[in-house]
Amino acid sequence: MQLLRLKISFFVKSSIILKLVTSNYCMIKKGLITMTLIEAFKKVYLEDIFTIRGRASRKEFWGSELIFIPLYFITLFIGYVISDGFGDLVASVGSLWSSIAALTASIRRAHDVGKSGWFMLIPFYNFYLQITPSDQTSNKWGDPRPHTITQNNVLENKEGEENDLI
Repeated sequence: MQLLRLKISFFVKSSIILKLVTSNYCMIKKGLITMTLIEAFKKVYLEDIFTIRGRASRKEFWGSELIFIPLYFITLFIGYVISDGFGDLVASVGSLWSSIAALTASIRRAHDVGKSGWFMLIPFYNFYLQITPSDQTSNKWGDPRPHTITQNNVLENKEGEENDLI
């Protein structure tokens, strides 16, 4: 009987993890859901660049910058090698793209720690919010990202009931 309960419990937890991973930006590594830096870059700079709703984890926020900055300088160098005018165009487009992505990611990062996006206007407090760990519970901006959920964590759904996720 105990073995049956253990198998059922494992199946339920595994199916919840599979539902979380179907979002196509996480992967399971050693039993934990993780996000690579390339996936973070795609999420911030390509998929959610114009999205201010929802949440962005620390790994999404900082990981995307770790990929964008070297990529930007390499592209900028190649642009200036081709011609000065093309290099200026690449610099302008890259700066605009980066500014939009950083603004929206900062707002979503504030949401991830349970604060309003308006807090990004306060420079030092904004930096503090960007390095603060993610809230492990649902808030008014949504559920935490699957890769930020720590093991044996309990999330509350919208009705206030507690669900054991992992």
